[in-house]
Amino acid sequence: MRNASPVGCIVTMAQNHMADDDAVAPDPLATFNEYRSLLFSIAYRMVGTVADSEDIVQDAFIRWQQAPRDETRSPKAFLSRSSAGYASITCSPLVRGARNTSASGCPNRS
Repeated sequence: MRNASPVGCIVTMAQNHMADDDAVAPDPLATFNEYRSLLFSIAYRMVGTVADSEDIVQDAFIRWQQAPRDETRSPKAFLSRSSAGYASITCSPLVRGARNTSASGCPNRS
């Protein structure tokens, strides 16, 4: 049996819960705030620390601000995938080693 990656599972979960309407909220900040708790929970489940999770949510917000609105079909999927991607990068052995944090909640993959 093939092991599913946490990122793939989270993106699938977000896509399964997308709204049926394709309307995009006119205010990017309001849209982001609507999904902020979801983004934090995704990040926290992947990295295990509040500080890293908040950083990941901030990085996702910056990416959201720079994203072209007319090319974004689902804000929820876009933001969820951004958070999962940044969390995956945060858990990278190179990043963890550079930060030298043994208390990181990232899973140990040896």
